[in-house]
Amino acid sequence: MISDKLKKLCHINNTSLTDLCKEITGSTGCLSDWKKGKIYPDSLRAICLKFKVSSDFILELPQTIKHDGKLPYKQELLCNYGKLDNQGVHRVHTVIYEELDRIKHNMKKTATGLLKGKQMSPT
Repeated sequence: MISDKLKKLCHINNTSLTDLCKEITGSTGCLSDWKKGKIYPDSLRAICLKFKVSSDFILELPQTIKHDGKLPYKQELLCNYGKLDNQGVHRVHTVIYEELDRIKHNMKKTATGLLKGKQMSPT
């Protein structure tokens, strides 16, 4: 539901749903609409820009299109990351750095292979 997504985003960004409603629309009248799953396009756009998320994420639409070449569920991952305790954050960072090291190693291996191939080929 829209209000659940907005609550999560507010929590992660240290604000309240009431404050968000006031900021976006100038009043708290939109709260009841959001709780019923209704949101006006202008409000949706403003919220997406504020929190840097897609409208698909807020509306809970399937995200099958890659946005700017990144994972389609990037916003969902970021929301869930905000819920982790210190141990969870440490584990995520460990996995990320291990993956970056693996990629760097493979790039070096590929570059070395290309250099050797150039040196061996007749000119």
